[in-house]
Amino acid sequence: MRIHTWSVSSVILFVGAFFVCAGDPAYAYIDPGTGSYLLQFAIGALFALLFAVKAFWGRIRESLSRAFRRTQGRGNE
Repeated sequence: MRIHTWSVSSVILFVGAFFVCAGDPAYAYIDPGTGSYLLQFAIGALFALLFAVKAFWGRIRESLSRAFRRTQGRGNE
């Protein structure tokens, strides 16, 4: 007997929705420090990405120039 994939996934979705809707209220809040922490994390991730690009810029530029040189050479043949 083969079980249809859509029926299994719909049962899982229904059970998950039931547990989400039937839960007790959490009475929780997000304090202002959390928003500040998330903002600091986002800015730090941006600067880390910029630093990584700067640190490896020579390698990135060299690999891109090799890739474009190969592409241009094949088009002229």
